[in-house]
Amino acid sequence: MTDVRALQDLAEYLQEETEKRSAALARALHDDLGGSLTAAMMDVAWLTRHPTGGGGEGAVRLNRIEGSLTKAIESMRYLVDELQPALLESIGLFVALSAHFGRECRRYSVEYSDTLVGASPPVEAPLAMAIFRIAQGFLLWLLEDAAANELRARYEGDPERLTMHFVARGIRAGAMPSPGNVAPRLASIALRLRKLNGTLTSEVSNDSVTIQVQIPARAPCPQIAA
Repeated sequence: MTDVRALQDLAEYLQEETEKRSAALARALHDDLGGSLTAAMMDVAWLTRHPTGGGGEGAVRLNRIEGSLTKAIESMRYLVDELQPALLESIGLFVALSAHFGRECRRYSVEYSDTLVGASPPVEAPLAMAIFRIAQGFLLWLLEDAAANELRARYEGDPERLTMHFVARGIRAGAMPSPGNVAPRLASIALRLRKLNGTLTSEVSNDSVTIQVQIPARAPCPQIAA
């Protein structure tokens, strides 16, 4: 019965996460990108009706168009990064993770530092994305579910494996999983890891947790990484 309940919780969590992600993308498209483009189009329409510029009003509207288009470009970059982080291809997995973790920790006012040991071994794009999503899942659990206030990360690479080592402090009481009571977000991460033949070890001490994830550099390449 416990296993069945755990599967039900996992299915519900995955459904909720899918709906939340879709809603966030829809808001970014409609409110941010759509709103910025609509504002720019309105100012363009005004300038079309007033080709001489209408005095100083023309300059004001041109500046506003520039601001609206800048916001639209930022929204587009956010959407692209959510669907396929551009840094994965341009600067590699570990540097992309470092940038993402740093940005999200600043957003949650969490102290963050990391160390990169060796180069990230070359992996196919779908595998890099799958590993990125696993790390992203751990980060969300640490920031949202466990409410950590400090995070230290170490990324290690060699030709055989990729290792991610996280130490988080200030963990909320009761946040750590126990036998028969695993948070759906962690169950989802464990499922992704198994598909990549990865391993996970963890150690809890007072209000801190140490997590180490290892994934073979030649892990099975998933068809759908996101």
